Amino acid sequence: MSLSLDKGELLPAVSSTLQSLTEQRKLDYSRSCIKLVDRVENKYPLADIIMSSCTGTKVNGNLVGEGSAKFHDGHSYQGCFSNGFMDGQGKYTWKDGVVYEGDFRECKITGQGTYIWPDGSTYAGEVLKGKRHGTGTYYCAHTSATYTGSWVGGAREGQGKLVYDENGLSYYDGEWASNRIEGYGVRKYRSGNVYEGMWHANKREGQGTMSWLDRGERYSGEWVSGVQTGYGEHVWIIGGTDNAQYPVCNRYVGDWENGVREGKGTFYYASGGVYTGEWANNKKHGQGRFVFQSGKIYEGLFDADTMADEQSSSLRERVFRPKTPLGSLIGDIDSSEQLSGGSVTEKFNLQIHRVIPLHDDKQHELKQVHCVLLRFITQLKVIYHLYSSLGCSEAVASPQRTMTRLQLWRLLRDCKLHHLGFTLYEADIAIDPDSPASSAHDPNTTFLMREFLQVLVFLANFIYNEKGIPTSQRSNDTLNGRLSRHLSELISTHILPLAGSLGELLYGQGRENTELTMSYREDVWRLFESIRNKSATDERAVTVRDTLLLLQDCGMINGVLTAAKVTSLLVKDDPLAYNEGYYNTDLNVVFLEFFEALLKCAVEWSSNHVSVIVVPEQEEVEP
Repeated sequence: MSLSLDKGELLPAVSSTLQSLTEQRKLDYSRSCIKLVDRVENKYPLADIIMSSCTGTKVNGNLVGEGSAKFHDGHSYQGCFSNGFMDGQGKYTWKDGVVYEGDFRECKITGQGTYIWPDGSTYAGEVLKGKRHGTGTYYCAHTSATYTGSWVGGAREGQGKLVYDENGLSYYDGEWASNRIEGYGVRKYRSGNVYEGMWHANKREGQGTMSWLDRGERYSGEWVSGVQTGYGEHVWIIGGTDNAQYPVCNRYVGDWENGVREGKGTFYYASGGVYTGEWANNKKHGQGRFVFQSGKIYEGLFDADTMADEQSSSLRERVFRPKTPLGSLIGDIDSSEQLSGGSVTEKFNLQIHRVIPLHDDKQHELKQVHCVLLRFITQLKVIYHLYSSLGCSEAVASPQRTMTRLQLWRLLRDCKLHHLGFTLYEADIAIDPDSPASSAHDPNTTFLMREFLQVLVFLANFIYNEKGIPTSQRSNDTLNGRLSRHLSELISTHILPLAGSLGELLYGQGRENTELTMSYREDVWRLFESIRNKSATDERAVTVRDTLLLLQDCGMINGVLTAAKVTSLLVKDDPLAYNEGYYNTDLNVVFLEFFEALLKCAVEWSSNHVSVIVVPEQEEVEP
């Protein structure tokens, strides 16, 4: 499907997209119910029901052969009789609409048969005295789940496979006891992630292996109540080639407690470093030994991932703390060994001389900037990897993926930089003032990791030097270079605390919804470009007013989306656009903000056309 560039059709199409997203969420919720409703009653006392009428052949007053019967309570039977008993093949219908068709033995439902419930749910297989017993298949019409396997006394017992969705992407195949997952089994999730191992009471318990294919991670070891507890090995498989921006693999072997590294263990870094020692709450804490890639060794105390002894001053830098799969969407990256030797200038190769004042010592300032980047490089790499993966269709994002300007805009808005008195449009110019207007605000422009670091330096200079935003008291007083102090302020105050929130609509609604929304990206970009080309200014800028006029031309300004409502949606969370009842419609917007504006209007429109649903019980959440 592609969007028409006709303005009269664009917004309804985007609205239909949001309706599709809503319907998909409904479907996901309904299919996520893992508890099959046991619709077979514990006992159907067929022989005790009083017969009101019957047809068929009687011998000595008893029905034999083919016949039918109706009962006082409204139930009915059609099939074989023997000595007055329902016996052989027959069909029994209860007054509530439940139907059983199959074998009867002396008025008992026993043998092979099929149950059909009014909602469309079915069971086909072996039965004993009215209960599912033996081998059979149950289909739940409400959840589209299907269980095929062994039954005992109406409950899942023994070996069986429960498929949670129609396409078979999510399932459990293994042992059961009293309707619960118990014993050895394989659980595959919709994401492609797989757990294989022991279970107890529907939770991972004992020895097992969990593979997070969407993150490139694997844990093999002991589990308690569904989380890593005991002894085990966790591997972060980052992948890539020799030219990849990130290491290939990190590995931890040791003790776990409630999903975090706790006790004693060894972490093998992809860069060649090895730490062996004590851990607490996922951090190196206590006595330990760290062997760097260069061969240098530190042995002594660690305090919350930091070397604690004075002798470590020559090696002192933040030793990376890899995150557990419970708290991270990406693999782990270690930078301490990579950056511990050689020239830092060669490692970063920053081109930032234009923002260093002529009267400053350029070499000294450059070294100070590198010191700041070295201090935060691990966290910045994690942030870069996270945002460069946004909107990607692949299950595992490539370690060589580069950040686009669209993803950079998302990061800047998440970090609330637009609250500091400037727009993203101005930030683009500060980042690359020499770029022509045709490409200065192109969402497809890419930034390597090195260029991303340069962007942070340029923004720090723009915010605290050119715009004159005051710094906080948390700035590092040991930095005597102005640019390095500003960079430290930007990273520690805005980037690290706020990055990863993934607010608003475009990237904040989950992978599937993001992929669906992003399928319209190029068409919306062409529409945005057409508005830019009509701009009367040299900057070819699109303003809030341009967006409002577009919506008006599309016929979206109506009783549902009034002009006031649309304006409030466009300027939400933008202090420059709204102040004490005054709207600044001349504010320049970038493509991300334009795209978000269309989506917000589509959501507002669709919310008035989608009925409220009751969310059923959800499938067990992946670790």
